Amino acid sequence: MKMVTYIVNRMLSFIFPDRCFVCDAVLSFCKDGVCLCEKCRKRLTFLNDNNTCRICGRPVDEGQIHCETCQTHRHEFDKAFSALQYTGAVREAVLRYKFGGRRDYSRSFAGLMYRRMQSHVREGEIDAVVCVPLSAERYRERGYNQSALLAGILARYFRAPFLRNAFKKVRETAKQSTLHYLERKENVHRAYSLILPASAVRKKHILLVDDVITTSATADELARLLKRAGASKVTVVTIASPERNRLEKLPQPDLDEDEF
Repeated sequence: MKMVTYIVNRMLSFIFPDRCFVCDAVLSFCKDGVCLCEKCRKRLTFLNDNNTCRICGRPVDEGQIHCETCQTHRHEFDKAFSALQYTGAVREAVLRYKFGGRRDYSRSFAGLMYRRMQSHVREGEIDAVVCVPLSAERYRERGYNQSALLAGILARYFRAPFLRNAFKKVRETAKQSTLHYLERKENVHRAYSLILPASAVRKKHILLVDDVITTSATADELARLLKRAGASKVTVVTIASPERNRLEKLPQPDLDEDEF
């Protein structure tokens, strides 16, 4: 079966050639699922255990164990991972993925997310995959939920069911663009409901998928709902995370940030 899939993908690559998700250069077949040319690979900062917070996955100085937020605040999720630092070329690629219709980037992004988690998650350990929901207005504008595309691919990697419509937004929230962690946490509190039966998550390890983690307020709120329903563990994974103190307020809106 794997050989058939490989042959089909090879044939499709001649009709629809793979392109680098950073510079859009045509590439030879991306066997590993990550379409990134060598030149652009050198431009990116790949996150690993040595340069990220051990809890939230935010970029930190090498050797630093926890970021400023995690030193003083407890998260609802157990651990978060991000594959790349959210800056420069990565930020531009994520913008094209979210707002420019580049759904094809989902394969490369999910591949990088899976690699980031591989050494931390044993085979069969993930029981179900869920994603951060998109508001109805955003979905109408965009035509797809970028986090759902990633979650579907990761569910196949981990051989776990994808619970697509796990959450529903039940309360409108103020724009979060310039808010810091504590303000965002208050802003999203009780803004979502878990619409799955508790039995779907009870005593299970749930993987929560999003595109970018900024202050982690939304991830915390959704993890809180999962834990309240009985989930034994919630792990978060995203494409990227910015290097900034989440306790600080932004001086101006981060215009690329999605407001759910």
